[in-house]
Amino acid sequence: MTDRLRLAAQALLDRLTAVHADPAYESVWVVSQMHVGPYAGPTYTEELDALRRALAEPAPCPECGHDAGHHSWSVDGWLCVEAGCPCKRKHTDG
Repeated sequence: MTDRLRLAAQALLDRLTAVHADPAYESVWVVSQMHVGPYAGPTYTEELDALRRALAEPAPCPECGHDAGHHSWSVDGWLCVEAGCPCKRKHTDG
């Protein structure tokens, strides 16, 4: 996932979380239930949970693409420890 996509996905997740918690939004559903009945249409719960899980995973190294398990922290920054990795140089945490 690119940094740009990660930022956009996190912004969308943050906004959806805020909207879902807003009392004005919740009241729409209360009024709808009183007039129409319980909502039985499509939902996006599984997809939203999958997005949360994906964003909770550390971003891969921008230099080599390895995940955090292939890097170790030193006072100089993140260092790739994967044998034969072309990025054997220091990375910043990102």
